[in-house]
Amino acid sequence: MNPMLDEKAVVEEFSNKVKAEGWGMQYSYLANWAKDAWPGSREFKALERYEDMYRISFKKNRAALMILLTSRECFCFWQDGQGTIPFAEAKGLNLMQDALRGTRLGGVEIMPGERIVVLIFEKTDIYNQNILLHLVLELIPRYQNLILTKVTDTSEQILDAVRKVSFAENRHRQILPGMPYVPPPSSYQNVEAPVNWPVLATVAGIRENADVGDADMNTVFARYFAVLMQLREKRLKADARKKIEKQIKKLERKRQNLESDLFETQGKKQYQRWAELLKSQVHTLRKGMASAVVTDYFSEDLSTVEIPLNQKLSPHENVQFYFKKYRKARDGKMRILEQIAVTDEALEHKQRELFDVEDMDVYAIKKQKKNAASDGRRGYKSVKFDGAWELCVGRTSKENDELTTRYAKPGDMWFHTRVFRGTHVILRNFKKQEVPEWLIILSAQVAAYFSKAKKSTNVPVDYTQIRYVRKPHGSAAGFVTYTHQKTLYVDPRSFRDAVHAITRRGLTLQE
Repeated sequence: MNPMLDEKAVVEEFSNKVKAEGWGMQYSYLANWAKDAWPGSREFKALERYEDMYRISFKKNRAALMILLTSRECFCFWQDGQGTIPFAEAKGLNLMQDALRGTRLGGVEIMPGERIVVLIFEKTDIYNQNILLHLVLELIPRYQNLILTKVTDTSEQILDAVRKVSFAENRHRQILPGMPYVPPPSSYQNVEAPVNWPVLATVAGIRENADVGDADMNTVFARYFAVLMQLREKRLKADARKKIEKQIKKLERKRQNLESDLFETQGKKQYQRWAELLKSQVHTLRKGMASAVVTDYFSEDLSTVEIPLNQKLSPHENVQFYFKKYRKARDGKMRILEQIAVTDEALEHKQRELFDVEDMDVYAIKKQKKNAASDGRRGYKSVKFDGAWELCVGRTSKENDELTTRYAKPGDMWFHTRVFRGTHVILRNFKKQEVPEWLIILSAQVAAYFSKAKKSTNVPVDYTQIRYVRKPHGSAAGFVTYTHQKTLYVDPRSFRDAVHAITRRGLTLQE
């Protein structure tokens, strides 16, 4: 296990940190970062947001400023490149975006004794007048904020803020456009203490005097951010797995109950038989009888059978009572069988979701939920890229059948593990061109991952064109035969890693 993510080993250290210092990044670390934070003048490009994270990007520069404003940890750091977090336009901060457009970052400062970082932006307006703006990062847990102010010789006026606060919410301080900016009132002043290098980022926070670590606070913050994102991903996957397993158990209980109800309907033939026997000998019955012994004309030896009766019902009503029970059992069986089929389909869907938890993109969870109702196109995993290819993975027997026998075309490639049970992997070839060797290997690696050999190495994978794959008539779902195959020995690769490998080659993904 990665020692940086061994939560059990650092629980005590984490608790002690919270008791001693409270939540949040230490002032000393933020002050140390601010001293060397300004990488030089650069022009503002965009302010983007994802949940409680913000990113400021700059024109003609790969480096972006990452800002984390969670309720527990607040800090910022420079990140080289875009990363994997799907930042999007901060729609509620249009005023802030417009005000920063055309500015250049002129410096980074930290307010003495306060966990407040100030980004200094400057620009010249159409009247050739210099405009000075401060983007104030209040990195104070539970009160975290992002505030844009306009600075003049006599005042500092708030233009916009992520969290706007009125007197109704805080009688000591207002944070509203047009109001003067005032730092949060505090009787406690942080003292900048020297940092004991090297420093290591762990689950418990920042650890000084570590055996191994870094001697640059921006690198420490970047590594700590990566740790927090890994923990977030771990937590979201665990929550998703727990939720799906709970739904599966509920569906399994429902199916067991339906099976019990189905078993009870097996008595429908007996009810029909009793009704017919009572009808044929109704003249021998009298109201008030607890049972009737009648000749069983359906038996070979014409033996007698005793049939329970309702003493409050007349003979004809007893006959109709058993006919009614027969019809109810007969019709109920059809409804129960329909419900069993629906439940089995739902179970298959949930088992497919559970299969994909470890490989899921946690940043796409919200998008998947939003589109779940409208996405009835297909259930198997797929990714289209470069306008010429599509990699598809069937995760259940029904999906395998659909992919191989309906969706794929004769010239497409088909992949399946040679010895181990696994799913069907299809590589669609829209332009009917020669398949690159790297793409064949990648597809085979995905096929190995979605098989019983997922945790093995050097897995044998057969591949051939769809034209050589046949499904025997009457065979079980997912069963096929194939010829003209070749075999590769590969290490498994997840679908997510495969997508990353495709993008690293500069290929464009399509929806």
